[in-house]
Amino acid sequence: MVTILKCAVAAALVGLSVSGCAGSGRSGPVASGVTAPPPRLADQYGQVVRVNRMERYVVLECAVLPKPGDRFTVYDGIERTGVVRIGTWRSGRFAIAEVEEGYPQPGNWFRSEADTPER
Repeated sequence: MVTILKCAVAAALVGLSVSGCAGSGRSGPVASGVTAPPPRLADQYGQVVRVNRMERYVVLECAVLPKPGDRFTVYDGIERTGVVRIGTWRSGRFAIAEVEEGYPQPGNWFRSEADTPER
């Protein structure tokens, strides 16, 4: 039993070294003259998951849970579809927001009005 286990481990190590996982001193392909862009904060805060048109509210799934009263501009791709204000109900990564302008749809994304360029 021990001999079979030793053979299996040896075969696995040989397989890894043949496939390049044993470490050849290189960490991957080297790009010539290409630098990575600087890291930046995501400009998307989350997305609309539910819409209640009659009551004029939406359920938002948020990357970072906003504070009650925060305003967000909602987009469908690059088109602005509305403005919402966060209400007092928040749970986990979800928040309820009142629709102040427009007609947000499920799948739309949103960002803070402070990050939104003026039109």
